[in-house]
Amino acid sequence: LQHIGDFQSRYFFNSNLVLGGKRYPREQMNVSSLSGYRGIWNLQGDKLLRSNLENDITTPYQIWGFKIGLFTFLDCAFATNHFSQISTKNVLLTEGAGFRIHNPALIWESIELCFALNQKKGSKGEWKITLSTKKGLELPDFSGKRPQTYKFQ
Repeated sequence: LQHIGDFQSRYFFNSNLVLGGKRYPREQMNVSSLSGYRGIWNLQGDKLLRSNLENDITTPYQIWGFKIGLFTFLDCAFATNHFSQISTKNVLLTEGAGFRIHNPALIWESIELCFALNQKKGSKGEWKITLSTKKGLELPDFSGKRPQTYKFQ
């Protein structure tokens, strides 16, 4: 966690490596099925790698009870059937930035506006703009009520 004045910044890194073995010839795994991949394109293979680097910046600003935050990210995905076929045509890059507003009193914990540039070799980069909501953490058999006092008899 870094502090720059009233701003707070933190980095998150996540990576998935999936190695499939003894698969049928037409049975392929998809990069888009890996959690954390935000790209619009897909690659297939039986060896998948996905990495994600995200920087979240918390600002001191609020509007009508909503805390405003910023984020940037870089996602990289790779897929192949044989490690001997590693090349830049098997790589997808998605980089982007966005705004995140947060209000814990709502059903949705945060609302996110994201601008992303999707790139792969041999294709012109494509922009994607998304508006999404993220639901807060729900724990089974837990209600967020104030603790009650019990009378012992």
